Amino acid sequence: MKFSERKIKRISLGLFGTLMLTGLVACAGAPTPVPDGEGVDLYRARCGACHSVPHPARHTKEQWPPVLTLMERRMAEAGMPPFVEGERARILGYLERHGR
Repeated sequence: MKFSERKIKRISLGLFGTLMLTGLVACAGAPTPVPDGEGVDLYRARCGACHSVPHPARHTKEQWPPVLTLMERRMAEAGMPPFVEGERARILGYLERHGR
């Protein structure tokens, strides 16, 4: 059986899409592997309420404070409750200890 170049591309794109979708479905709901430590549960609960939590090594110790400030702004825009006393410090401490 002979396939045209166009048919091969269409099959390849279809297989790629299927593989991508399978990967996304397989990962849905799976917790992001982050290092254990003080603050990890709070980090997962508060930050994971809207999105999968990034690995702390995604940013440096110096980069995390502005990222957290941005996320606080987005939480307010979404009508989510702000961090209660001590939550921001615990989350930031966790991120800074495990940042790159």
